[in-house]
Amino acid sequence: MIPGLNEVLRINGTASITKDEEFIASMGWSGKTIGAAVIVDVEECFIHCPRAFKQAGLWSPETWVAPEDLPSTSEMFRAHLEINGLL
Repeated sequence: MIPGLNEVLRINGTASITKDEEFIASMGWSGKTIGAAVIVDVEECFIHCPRAFKQAGLWSPETWVAPEDLPSTSEMFRAHLEINGLL
């Protein structure tokens, strides 16, 4: 997603995480990562219709919830744990 751009690049496939230092160094990412990289095996890739973003008002600040009305990070984390039966 790019702010202000309604179209989205949609990729279907599988992803894996690697900590292979040689691979990461070969990408020129040295010093720019936490020592891990995501490898995506793309099966199909296309531009997704912007209709949902337009209807959601994603890039329209007047449609956004006020920051003070949003849950805190810890509240969201706790809710996630509860939903998954971990609390």
